[in-house]
Parts: sequence; C-alpha cells; structure tokens
Amino acid sequence: MAATSRSPWSQFAVRLGAVVAAVWLLGALGVIEGADAAMRRSYYELRGGRDTHQGVVLVAADDATIAAWGPPPWAWDRLAALHAAIARGQPRAIAVVDPLARLVPPTAPPPAVAGAIARSALIVPDGGAASLGLGVDRGGAVDRIALAAPTPTVVARTLAHAGLAAPDPLIIDFLGDRGLPTVPAHRIAAGDIPPTAFADKIVVIGLTAPDFAGAVPTPVGALAPAQVQAHALLAAADGVALRPVPGWVRAALTALVAVLVLLVVPRLYGAAAAATAVVAAVVILAADYTLFAGGLAAVGATAPLAALGIAAAAAHAHERSAARRGVSGLRRALRQRRLDWRDAADDEALFWRRVAELARVYVDCGSSLVGELEPGTTHLRLRPLDGVRPDQIAERRRDVRRHPYRRAHLAQNPVWHDGFMARELGLKTLLVPLISGGRPLGFWLLNFPADAAVGDAHLALIRTLASEIALSMARRGQRGAEPERGLVTRLVDGADLAGDLRAIQREVDRQIHQHDELVLLGESLPLGLLVSTLWGEVRYRNPALADACGDDVGPAPLRSLPETLEALTGLGREAIHKRLGALVHELDEVRFAGRAVPGRPRHDYVLSWLGREGSAAARGERGEPLLLLCAVPAAERSAASRSSRPLPAVPAAPAPRRFTSSESHTIPVRALSEVPLPIERSSRS
Repeated sequence: MAATSRSPWSQFAVRLGAVVAAVWLLGALGVIEGADAAMRRSYYELRGGRDTHQGVVLVAADDATIAAWGPPPWAWDRLAALHAAIARGQPRAIAVVDPLARLVPPTAPPPAVAGAIARSALIVPDGGAASLGLGVDRGGAVDRIALAAPTPTVVARTLAHAGLAAPDPLIIDFLGDRGLPTVPAHRIAAGDIPPTAFADKIVVIGLTAPDFAGAVPTPVGALAPAQVQAHALLAAADGVALRPVPGWVRAALTALVAVLVLLVVPRLYGAAAAATAVVAAVVILAADYTLFAGGLAAVGATAPLAALGIAAAAAHAHERSAARRGVSGLRRALRQRRLDWRDAADDEALFWRRVAELARVYVDCGSSLVGELEPGTTHLRLRPLDGVRPDQIAERRRDVRRHPYRRAHLAQNPVWHDGFMARELGLKTLLVPLISGGRPLGFWLLNFPADAAVGDAHLALIRTLASEIALSMARRGQRGAEPERGLVTRLVDGADLAGDLRAIQREVDRQIHQHDELVLLGESLPLGLLVSTLWGEVRYRNPALADACGDDVGPAPLRSLPETLEALTGLGREAIHKRLGALVHELDEVRFAGRAVPGRPRHDYVLSWLGREGSAAARGERGEPLLLLCAVPAAERSAASRSSRPLPAVPAAPAPRRFTSSESHTIPVRALSEVPLPIERSSRS
C-alpha cells in the first residue's frame, strides 16, 4: 500500500535512482571498463586498418640487427652512428623509446651524443621502463600512454619537439592490419637506407626482437613496448588519438538513456517495447563505433547499454508489479461482487428441491431424477429428486454413449425408456437432455405411469422447462469456485498474473452473461422502460419505449430524457423541467399522462428514483443516482397511490393432478399461465 500511495514523480525517481546505482556498482566492480575494452577489440576487427600519413618510422633492433651487431646493450658508437645516419634526412624528431640500459651501456655518452640529447636532437628516456608511461585498460591490454605522469614521458617530449598536441592520457588508435613502417637499424647504419626516407618524419628507435624486447598485450595483439610507443606517436601525428570522455559526460549520457527508457518503454506493449529497446541498443553501439572509427573519442557503449537494459528491466518489473496489484485488486473486487450477489440459488440442496417442485407442479410426473455429466467425461452422476430411492433405479449404465441415453444424447430430443426404474413400480421414464449453449449438461429424467399419454403440448412445455434447468445449471457452474491448482500445475501453467487474468476473464464472462439476461428481459417487456441519469442522459431504453416515441430501433442516437418525455406526452419543455425539478427536490415519483395515438392503447409514464433510498449510493458505496421511467396502462394508478389500497386476494393454486391410466395427459399451455409461479426474492433484489 505504501508503494501505491507515493506520487508518480517519486516512484519515477526511485526507479531512476535504482538504475543509476546499479550502473555505478558495475563500474566500481570494473565490469563497465572491462566490457568496453572487449568491445574495442571487436571494433578493431570490424574496422581493419585505418588510413595514415605514415609520419612515423620505427627503426627496429630486430632479429636481423641482433644477428649483425650481436646482442644488446651495444657500445655508444653504435647509437651515435645510427643517429648521425638518420639526422642527415632532417626528421622532425628522433627518439629512443626503450630504456638506455637495454640498447647501450649505462655509462656516460660521448660528447657528440650528449650534445644531441641536450638540444633535443635525440630524445631518450629519463629513467627506466616506468618513464615509458604505458597504461592498461580493465581488460589488461595496453591501450594508452601517460604524457605527464609523473614527469613528461618520452612520447610527450617527442610530441612537443615535433610541434604536435595530444590529449593526456593519449588513448592509442592502433594502425591495425597495415602495420608500422619499420626499418632494421643495422641497414641504416650500413647506409642501405637513403636519408630521405626520414625527411620530416618522427623516427622511433627501439627493440623489437622478441627474445630481448618482450611483448605486452594490446587490443590488436601482442606488441613490443617500442611498437606501442610508435603507434601512439603515429596516432597523434595522424590526428586520430582517441580523446577520453570526461566522467560527468558519461554519467549524464547514462542517466539520459535511463530516463528515456523509463519514460518510453512502459508506454509500449510486448513486441513494440522489445523492438524499441533493441533499436536503441543498436543506435548506441553504432554511435560508439562511429566515434571510434573516426578517431574522435573513446566513449564506451557499455554504460549506456547497461543503463538501457537495467532501466528496461526496472520499467518492466514496475509495470508488472503495478499490473499484478491492479489485477489482484480487480479480481478481489469482482469476486466480492459475485459473493455479494450470491443468493439462495447457490445452495445445492435448495436448488434441486426447486427443480423437484418444478417437475411435480408443472409437469405432474410421479417422480424425477437428474443425471449430471461429470466435467470432461461421458458418465452421468444420478441425483434422485422426488419420490425415488436409489434402490428403485434398475438401469445401472451411466455412459451417455450407450443405451438408453445414446439416442437422446445424439438427437438432443426426449426419449422414452420403459426399464429405467424397477419393473414392479409400473413406470416409464422420459429422458430429457439438458443442453446449454450447445453443451450437454446431463438429463432430466421424469417418471410417468406406464399407461400415461403425454401430448405434444406437454412435451413442448417439458422442453422449455428443461432449457430453464440447463440455463440455471450452467449459471451455477459459472458461479462455482475456481478449482485449486497443484504446485506442479502452478509452476508449469505460469505466474500468478496469468492466473489472475484468467480468473478475471471468468468473472467478466459471468457478468456479461448476467447482463445479457437482463437486457433480454428488458427487450422482451411489452411496456416501455427507460433508465436515465439526473442530467437526462439515457443509459437504457427498450424497444417498446422506442416504438412509443416513434423512433426506429437501431443505431440512431438516443433522445435525452426531456426529449423522450416530450415525444411521449406532448408537454412543453418548460412543464417537463418543472416536474423534473419537483421530483429532485421533494417527490418520490412523477406521473405523466401519455399522448393518445390512434390504434394504440394509451399509457401513462411514471418517473421515479431508481433505488435512491437504501441503495448502494445511500450506504456510502460508489454509485450513481438514476431515474427510471416506466410505462403503465392509463387505467392503472401510480405505485404511490396504490400503496394505500389493500392488495387483491390471489386465488389459491389448484392442487396438482396425478395422471391415471384413463385420462388424457395433455395440459393446455393457456391453463398453465393461470397457475401462480412461486418466486423467491433475494435480500438484494
């Protein structure tokens, strides 16, 4: 209840906060960056090699150089000769990207080399491997270079000397499949490579021989540290160094995605919601890849995708929770409504006692039984109703597919059977099928004397009564409690929400059935009937009243209550409004004299409150005050005036006659209409 009392804004804020907290937790655990790193490796495979101006040349101390010069470190004269050969080509910068101890001995350089280092003609690391500034992502791959941590690294100094700018850290956009322009160091020193090959280039000198240089993991595979440095310088020279996105921008983007999903997805249904989420995920991935492939920024799609998925799940969970609460409440309300309207007909013994009385009073049979079809089977369960003991039933078969039920069951017509009851009773049995909506419910078994003759009119009456019994049985079956489902059935059949929806559907079907019965009753009334609101809006009008108004029964718009009274009475609108005002303020009912129509009996019309006193609205329950307009014969007086007169005496019903062997057993239908029907009213009639 507390959740439903919060405002929509507070509920939305709670869901948004939960999504942001979940994404933050994934980031704190390293899941976000790890997934971004894995995704970036996939981007490299998808993109392949990128375009480059080849502004960087790697002078590699590879296996061939080591074979020619021997294993490092080498003497300073090797580096001096190599530097001199490269410098003749006038490159933009020359940098040694390996710690000096790996290439030359850790002794003081000769004056020529020291002078080149001093004027930045040759850039060397200040310290050991830490001065290279290699950085790794959460996936353990080297993909960035720190430029100023803790002091300017060799890459930062090289970029500054070459007049290039790059973000810090410099996220490397690796060249990809094309590979770096690489020249073996020993060939340069030997003069095999012309100096013009280094004109206006950034020249990087480093170890690449696997046995001496080692390798570090990168998004494009294992590379030597010198190769990583060269890729970083090449990305800066090509202007495609990936810029890291500030944390607040990523957080804002993640929150924006969560807000959009929480606002849009709950307003869609089923496949549309899923398709929207999938399209949004594709757009996020495409945008992230476009920024990467264009060398613009390394955003990372994992955080927005996580926000999208978690927000969609949160929206679905909230919607399902709200739906379950609403459906459960609706189910309880419908069930309570059904229980409130439950009457004595729900009493099993009383219902069948009424059926027995029906057979005795209107059919005049000696005794009766009912055979109910068990659900999902073809076997009958016999229920003796009146004057029958179980030991007097001679027929032991209960399968409706066998004699004596088969012909009646297939033809759906009454069939006589002489041996259903014990022979010494001298009875024959009429097997009457009980059918509702085309579905067989069982048989009404009526026992008559063996020499009784039942005429066509009598059989027609029996069929009519059997239809009423079948209708009541079907209605009682609908009102029956939902069968309990076992644990396995509940697990396999689905969640409680689906079960609640099925229960609601059953309750709605019951109410539709009751509504249809009431509508059919109103449609069949010979006198006019109309239900209206206080404002004159007509809620119901039966065909008899429409005919009295001169309206065609059809889809034409209904007249309002004042317009209807004008058509029925011929009074002016002012007089009608005056009487309506009197009804609202002081009267219980108002009577209008109907206009005379040639060839038709004249009627008066009584307008009264529809249960204003003692109604659900008067008890504080939800309800709408309505007005009831009824047509009465002009010779009759209103209900208010008749209430002071004593009720006329009702003649006693004649005693039911028993058939004898010498009488005709055909009962005129007209005589049946004179027999008063016993009607029991429920407490909520």
